[in-house]
Amino acid sequence: MQIILERLALLNAAIKRSTKIDSYRVFHGRGRCFPDLEFITIDYYQPVILITLFAEPPVNVVAELQAYISREFENGTTLLLQRRYLQGLPVKYYWAAYPKKFSRGAALWCLICTWRASKTAVFFWI
Repeated sequence: MQIILERLALLNAAIKRSTKIDSYRVFHGRGRCFPDLEFITIDYYQPVILITLFAEPPVNVVAELQAYISREFENGTTLLLQRRYLQGLPVKYYWAAYPKKFSRGAALWCLICTWRASKTAVFFWI
């Protein structure tokens, strides 16, 4: 779990240094590189942190991540939690409103969609 908090801290530092952050994978637990963390990936689509769970996480993991992000990140950050191991692939929104559209520069607009087919897409309009 410590590696995830370290990666989130790097993201937070990058956000504080720049108003424009490219979307990227914060943490990829799949692929057997991080023992006991294969159940999770974390992506960042400014201003949304998307946590995707592929299996039931250990006790308190979600609460610990939610508390950390709530405490360390600015109010404009939205947290989405998708549980792909549950029927219907539910997505839960934590604090802040889910931005249907948001600006990233004057001419670039982005929309994040999570599909029932367990895919996440980012659409850009320039």
